[in-house]
Parts: sequence; C-alpha cells; structure tokens
Amino acid sequence: MVKSIEKKKEEGELIETLPKMSVIMKGTKASPEITAALIMLHKFRLPDSLLLSKRHENLFPFENSEVVELFLAPKGASLYVIGSNSKKRPSNLIFGRLFDEQTLDLVEFHLTNYEELPSKSVFHPGQHPLLMFQGEGFETDYTLARVKNIFLDFFGGRSLTKVDTRGIDKLITFTVTQDQKIHFRCYQLPEVKEIFCKFTLTLRRSRIADPEKFKEACKDPKLMKKKKNIKTNALKEKRGQVHVQQQEISTIALKKRKPKNKPES
Repeated sequence: MVKSIEKKKEEGELIETLPKMSVIMKGTKASPEITAALIMLHKFRLPDSLLLSKRHENLFPFENSEVVELFLAPKGASLYVIGSNSKKRPSNLIFGRLFDEQTLDLVEFHLTNYEELPSKSVFHPGQHPLLMFQGEGFETDYTLARVKNIFLDFFGGRSLTKVDTRGIDKLITFTVTQDQKIHFRCYQLPEVKEIFCKFTLTLRRSRIADPEKFKEACKDPKLMKKKKNIKTNALKEKRGQVHVQQQEISTIALKKRKPKNKPES
C-alpha cells in the first residue's frame, strides 16, 4: 500500500499520516446509477471520506491531472473517485491515487449491473471489512495487480496494530474473470449474506506508475533524529537548554592580586 507522508517541520521528523482521506465527486454529468454508486463508495470510506454533491466540470485526470491535483491539495486527500456519464464513456468511474500531491495511479472502469440490496446491516464508521481477491488476473496481470493494490488502499480502512476479530462482521470480495471484468460483492458475517450492493467493473483505461516511482511511494519514511533539549514556544521561537557539568569551585584557579602598598605616613 502507498504510504501517506507528512513533514513536521517544528519537530524535525517525518511521520506517516493515517488514515488516507478520500474525495468522492461527480463529473460534468452523472446518471442516477453513478450517483448511487458514489454515495455507496462514500459510505464504505466513512469517516475518512468527503462526498461532494456538486457537479464539477473540467476534471479530466487522464487528459490533465494537474487540475485535479490542485483541486484536491487543500482537502488533503490522497484518494479520489470521479463518477460521470457521457455518450463516449457511459457509467464511468475513475479511481485516482496521489503521492506527495502528485498523481501516482489512475484506473477507469465501466460500471454495470449496479444493484442495491435490501439489508438491515449498517455502515460503522472506521469499520474494517475482510477483503478477498479471487482470480488469477490479480496475480498475473500487472495492471490488475495494481488495481488490487488501489482497492486495498480504498476499501481496507485504517491501519491498526491490533484488530479484535469479534468486530469483523463484513466481507468484500473482488472476483476477476478471464474477460477482465471485476465483480464486487459484500457479505454479512458470519451468515455470509449479500448486503449493501453489487456491481461489475470493466477496465477501460489505466495510467499506472512505473515500478521505480511506485517503489518510492511504498517506502517507509526514515525518521530524522529529534534534536534534544530544543522546544518551540507558542510564537514558534526555538528555546534550548544547555547543560554544564558541575564544577568544584574550591579548585578553580583564581587570579591573585598583589596587595597595594600603603603610603608612608
């Protein structure tokens, strides 16, 4: 998974910022099916997701990724989804991933067979579903392997050091077939009952980062050594402490002054 890095200048160290924020938004036009899918994707990402209901023009990441990068920079997002609908590309979903505020990966899908299922299950903010990837394509095809990595970032939830297995009650499966169609399903555990929604994604276009850039994005940050005895006050001014070893005053060599001669009376 791609690391999300933030630099703390005051403390002089690099830290990994988790969780990753996502922005879900519409393009110039969006069909009811796309709108419903965007809302559902937003719910899967809560509370680390921002859903923008307003339509956005001129956001075409494959043609001009810089416009999207500038748009997302103030929001601090490293993941985004753009849903749109047009004659050329109906029911279109674009998943984008950023590293260091620059586009790393882009994948575009055709959304079909979208269906919402009646269910009493609810979304729990910060939930950690199990993710299952089925099909050889996720292992043998380079692009699909990167798609798998993007979905791990998007649906995997926050990174935790410990997980209580009793709290895991949902399973999300991604099944890729020989025609490179990805079938999405969500189940309630332990009953393994279909919930929320199901749909099919067909890969249209992709722009995947080269191996060197992807390797750089996945590196764990090297922490810079924090300077000792230096603090920053409310005015951002540095204040330091100097520790001096204890000295034996009795052994300090002092300059001896000669006594002044008294004038003769």
